[in-house]
Amino acid sequence: MSEKQIKAEIQQAKREKIEKPKELIKKIGSYQKSNLRFEVGIQSTNPIVNKSIRRTQNMDLLKENVLLLNAYPNITLHVDLIAGLPYEDLTSFKNSFNETFSLFAGELQLGFLKFLKGTHLMTLIDEHKYTYDPKTPYEIIDNKYISKDELKEITAYHAKRYYDEDDPEISDFEYDMLMVELKNLENSLLKEESRHEKVVKLLDEQKQKWRERYD
Repeated sequence: MSEKQIKAEIQQAKREKIEKPKELIKKIGSYQKSNLRFEVGIQSTNPIVNKSIRRTQNMDLLKENVLLLNAYPNITLHVDLIAGLPYEDLTSFKNSFNETFSLFAGELQLGFLKFLKGTHLMTLIDEHKYTYDPKTPYEIIDNKYISKDELKEITAYHAKRYYDEDDPEISDFEYDMLMVELKNLENSLLKEESRHEKVVKLLDEQKQKWRERYD
């Protein structure tokens, strides 16, 4: 089966609204001529959160299909979560993370909510007491469910896993992107005392330890 034929079958499956595409996934997995990449935007595993952002998501079916896709070595699977969604406090986000991590996809990306003009989220700002950076990338600062310190905690958690425990749960690139998110968040809070310099210093010290260990 050619790559063109596979793409055609995927489009046909979408048109027919196939709910359990096991046979299609098996056909995709049998295609050995090149590696394939799938990106699955999970965002949250909390049904209340998903409903608030107009997402219909069958988590049981999603998990079933993700695990099936992940069984094929020629498929690279990328899943993502977003911190700061309506009704998602730190506990809920950790639950979403743990459920998503248990799928063992090759890549897990963590992002922070952005506010773009014309989107449904812009109509929810007052209801959920959002504050966000008015400058690009228009990123969340906090809301009534999760504080700015808790958002920083999400990044700090991965810094600890990456440098102190040598047991990262995300790739180098995704970790770097988290640090960019942290810097953007703190730049939006210039009136408050920033801990970014301390974080950078800590990371530099850890990098030096790595150099000494492996040089």
